[in-house]
Amino acid sequence: MKKYKYPVIMIALIIMSYLVNTFIYKRDSTAPHLATLALFLCTFILLNNTKWYSVITGFIITLIFSLEVAYFAEFHEKISTGVIDSGMETNSSEASAMLGHYIFSILLPAIAVSLLITIFFRKKTLVLPRWFKISPLIVCVFLLISLVREAIADHRILMLSFREDPYEPGRYLRDKFPVVAGNLLYIAGAAVSNDRYAEEYTDRKLNNAVIAGNKPENKVIVFVIGESSSPSRYHIYGYPGETTPEMERIFTGSGSCATEKVHSSAPITRNSISLSLSFYTPESEENLFREKSIIEMAQDQGYKTYWLGAQPVFGVHGSKYGFIANKSDVITVDEDNDMALPGLLKKALSEPEEYKFIIVHLLGSHKPYANYTETEKNQFSDDYDRTIRYTDRVMGHLYDEITAAADDYTLIYTSDHGELIGKGHGFTTGSEQFMIPFLYKSANSSFDCQFIEKYRNQDSWLSGLMNKYILSELLGYSLNQKVVESEKNNDRILSAEDYSVPFHFYLEEN
Repeated sequence: MKKYKYPVIMIALIIMSYLVNTFIYKRDSTAPHLATLALFLCTFILLNNTKWYSVITGFIITLIFSLEVAYFAEFHEKISTGVIDSGMETNSSEASAMLGHYIFSILLPAIAVSLLITIFFRKKTLVLPRWFKISPLIVCVFLLISLVREAIADHRILMLSFREDPYEPGRYLRDKFPVVAGNLLYIAGAAVSNDRYAEEYTDRKLNNAVIAGNKPENKVIVFVIGESSSPSRYHIYGYPGETTPEMERIFTGSGSCATEKVHSSAPITRNSISLSLSFYTPESEENLFREKSIIEMAQDQGYKTYWLGAQPVFGVHGSKYGFIANKSDVITVDEDNDMALPGLLKKALSEPEEYKFIIVHLLGSHKPYANYTETEKNQFSDDYDRTIRYTDRVMGHLYDEITAAADDYTLIYTSDHGELIGKGHGFTTGSEQFMIPFLYKSANSSFDCQFIEKYRNQDSWLSGLMNKYILSELLGYSLNQKVVESEKNNDRILSAEDYSVPFHFYLEEN
């Protein structure tokens, strides 16, 4: 029986590789199967080794794999590139809160399983035959042959993709090496690519949708960006809980509207805000660097620009929306403190400039749904409802500061993306992570609610991609209506895996 032991182990690892790739990573092709088999064989050999550094290496690989499997068990899908990108750019307090939220469902089970596997191998050390020890090398040779054949067949497309998108090499490697190595290779590539957001780009021009700048009719424009906010929990949108009394005070009546059927352009903050405030598209990031953002356009129109936030505008290498925010005349961030924002807004409004364009970025309802006070805790039993009510209270204070300082103002409140409540956002499925509120109020009758309604597409949806055009007109710019119509009716989103996808695909899933 002993002579069959190692062939049986080999067969078991082959079957395990196939099942893991097919059902967890959704990769059922030759290269991923071979890459995963090679990784499992190497890990088996490392854990079975007597050298301490080999065992530690095997434990680390096992731990990363266990974390990936635990993530799948919790969310029923693999880790998306959007989640990885956001994780690289998040601040330490937000990261700590998120890790703490999943300590029992993901972190501790992964650590425990990895330790148990390592201990098992230490107690059951085997004398591996020579053929088994060199088997990873043999598998890697076949893997290399498979990759070379594919690269030769698709080299033109691959080279074009790599030149056009600096993230594409990382995505390609993640696709071919899905287990453990893929995410590590993607992180390495993203770390280099994120340096793009720290660079300066000269000779930035207006997008071809923008014809000319006229004298602005709106003196004070305040664009408030919520976080992970689902309109399904807003009383102003029909939810039975009294979660939005302040918003109802603000956004009902003359010149106000609570716009329905609105979706974000992406399920991740870094992408959705950038798509709203610049002219880059789900198909290409290039316009982010080569064309002026809404903030720069406001400055060209004589507005003093402000970025007031409760979330940092820079991550490990400078976040994508931080690249845009950094163009503002004034940047003030009070991390994790939404209630500090009305005071910051009051200070901005008191400055002597007549024309002001102010972006307020909230912490809002980001997981782990702890952004509320005892006041909200006593009002609601559900943590998510508490965060919505807290945001509502912040909005009330922001509005009071605006009306105390200005008669001529336009106020927009929307969210970067929606939320799969209890689960989060940044997933490959789930339309609720795109559903967002859009609340509008203007003291200028020329820019009433019908002004917003004209940006709905043929399916009656208002996309977050339209925010840039709405803001452009509010700033006094004339737009090429053919370009706007084309964009409006090409309703797509940037998915969690950074691909352009028609929005109706997500609606059809649910």
